[in-house]
Amino acid sequence: ATPAPTSGDAGPPAPTPVWHVAPGDHLGHVARETLRDRALAADDVAVDRYWRRVIAANTAVVGDDPDLIHPGDTIVLPD
Repeated sequence: ATPAPTSGDAGPPAPTPVWHVAPGDHLGHVARETLRDRALAADDVAVDRYWRRVIAANTAVVGDDPDLIHPGDTIVLPD
């Protein structure tokens, strides 16, 4: 028999949120839209902070030039 879940069981992990880069996207846009989608403040300071977190979480995709992302790239969106 399978044990019944307890209140401590979180169930399957939530999928990692990602952004699929489209033509014209840049990391500032990704950051601003992600913050808005999450109903968080999207002022310039918040966008700058989140933009830097996006870069840190995506060094393999972003590489040395955070201004250069390509359509078709998939960007992981940190919490």
